Amino acid sequence: MRSSLLLLVVFCALVTSPLADVLDDPDPDFSLRDTLAVGPFHAAPFFNIRDLGYDDNVRLGAADRTGDLTLTLGPGARAVMPLGRRAALAFWDEIDYSMYATEHDLNSVNNTFRAKGHVYLRDTIGFLEGEHRTFRERPNYEIDFRIRDIATRGRVGARYRPEGRLGMEGSLDFTSYRFDTGNPSVPDGVDPVVAAQQAQNIVDRLERNEITARVQGRLKVRPRTTLLLDLETGTIDFQSDGGGTRDSAANTVMAGAEFDPSGPMRGFVKAGIKDLSPDGEFEGFHGFVADAALSARIFGRGEVRAIYQRNTGFSTLGDNLFYVQDHRGLGYEHYITTRLSVLLERHLYESDYPVPLLGQIPPHRTDDVTGDTLSVRYRLGPSLRVGLSFGRWDRDSTIDSEDATRNTISTLLEYTP
Repeated sequence: MRSSLLLLVVFCALVTSPLADVLDDPDPDFSLRDTLAVGPFHAAPFFNIRDLGYDDNVRLGAADRTGDLTLTLGPGARAVMPLGRRAALAFWDEIDYSMYATEHDLNSVNNTFRAKGHVYLRDTIGFLEGEHRTFRERPNYEIDFRIRDIATRGRVGARYRPEGRLGMEGSLDFTSYRFDTGNPSVPDGVDPVVAAQQAQNIVDRLERNEITARVQGRLKVRPRTTLLLDLETGTIDFQSDGGGTRDSAANTVMAGAEFDPSGPMRGFVKAGIKDLSPDGEFEGFHGFVADAALSARIFGRGEVRAIYQRNTGFSTLGDNLFYVQDHRGLGYEHYITTRLSVLLERHLYESDYPVPLLGQIPPHRTDDVTGDTLSVRYRLGPSLRVGLSFGRWDRDSTIDSEDATRNTISTLLEYTP
């Protein structure tokens, strides 16, 4: 990360072009709104208090449930540093401490840090960005006990957004995924030796480096509608795969549309084809993928939101290189007043494992997960909102021993600088 920061400084210091305005940068990390001048920086500190409440199944145990009081809190800050008038640096950092009243072994410190350098060249923004994230959490729905997930990402590219109808962006991404098993916490009744083996299996199966080249095109066809085209190609190098059988190439083509926030419908929808080709004998994937998030105002005081995502995730189960997850979400938020609102959401996830599992009856595993949330929120100001949230999470698997539920109640304190 220190090398990345040095590259950011050198990258921006070499630029000597004339006037530009950081305020025109579409990236919210570069916004000067609600910031305070601190030396050469425009800073916006914040403090998070969330998940204050009760979780009746903190270990996600299928048979034995353990409930506990939870709280996550910690400071953070966003800062922008203009360099001359044609470049800027932006930094964002948040440190959280998640604590439990009785299950102290689940306490953890998590951190997310990102740094960005942008250069403004007429209708083009050149960028060099880095992010480092470490958190103790379940990386995906198939992993029930908690290990530490460490992800480091670097990105370099350019974004071309002229006044006209056409826009383009090209980038090269480098991402490293690492896992630290530590002392894995497990539900009651699970053999610690077996849990330790499963934790190490996560490391062996999921630690990897990914390199991805992206080209994104935009064409405005109407004042509030823009057509999208995304092309991706990359390689995945698994670190603990001695034979190289899990190493893969991935190619994705997606097309869709984006709708301007000023219109009656906001958001985007993209769909296309993905090809995941492993080097070894593992089964690959060639099929439909999608990513969509849309919202619209209805009934004068309501807003409906819909989400649909379909993609692959890398698996730790049996001979499955990947699983296919289908995510559908629908929510409605009703504004009782301009400040007070009620939000109801339902999210449905289906995780399908294509390769049968030896020794399991039935051998084919499919998980159906339902997440329901009811939240009451009150806006105290432009950036601060408080509230109360009730949630239920339920997993129904074809492997009966994997069925699990959890219910939560927590306060909300949302501050967005």
